[in-house]
Amino acid sequence: MPSQQQSAYRHLLIEHYLLQLHGESLRKQVISLKNQGYKTEPAFAMALNLEGDPYLALLQLADELLKPKA
Repeated sequence: MPSQQQSAYRHLLIEHYLLQLHGESLRKQVISLKNQGYKTEPAFAMALNLEGDPYLALLQLADELLKPKA
């Protein structure tokens, strides 16, 4: 499978996008949660109040926010 279609790569893209969008505030929240022992995807999901499975929630967000412009 091409790397652009792999979940790990897509997680990195959406996390980068979200950090650019929300700035320092989100970065600090995620770092704080990671220091408390949360893994990256659950930390992002908690900081953004995403419901359900954090891994799937971030992938769904990537599908919505990172769609190629037609």
